[in-house]
Amino acid sequence: MVSAFVISQILVGGALVLNLLSFQFKRRVVVITLLALSTALVAGQLYFLGQATAALLVLYAVVYFLVSLKTIDRRVMALFMLGAVAIFVTRYSSWLDWFMVVSSLLTLLSLYNPSQKRMREFQFAGTSVRIAYYSILFSPVGILLEVALLISNITSYWRFYVKSQPTHRPRQVP
Repeated sequence: MVSAFVISQILVGGALVLNLLSFQFKRRVVVITLLALSTALVAGQLYFLGQATAALLVLYAVVYFLVSLKTIDRRVMALFMLGAVAIFVTRYSSWLDWFMVVSSLLTLLSLYNPSQKRMREFQFAGTSVRIAYYSILFSPVGILLEVALLISNITSYWRFYVKSQPTHRPRQVP
């Protein structure tokens, strides 16, 4: 019989593949769709690790990922933030849950930001929180997942927003 831990690592391995692809695209709809699919797998992974509150928060994230494809209205974001806090408050089971609620709030700030550049910057912060979470939980593939997502996001950020910037030459005075 396959253990719950092994199943969790297989699920997060699938999420890893989707995350590696996600930030290599510039179109918001592609990035968010891949992240939503990855997030659904992560929710399953957390469930199998016995992290019910975190799993519920991450499953809830799938909903706000998909809604963010239709609207980035800040009022919608505020409602989703209230929902994340409500899940956290009503389902709180461990101090580890703090990591996932903070990550959820940072992710919401990223998704409901009209700037693709800012979206990626908020993702840096949310991913860093999840790296700490998986390190404490000791989920090797979870750590790999988030580190890969961070590297992928940094790489694409550099490609789309740093490298593509025209160099400014000082104006010569005659």
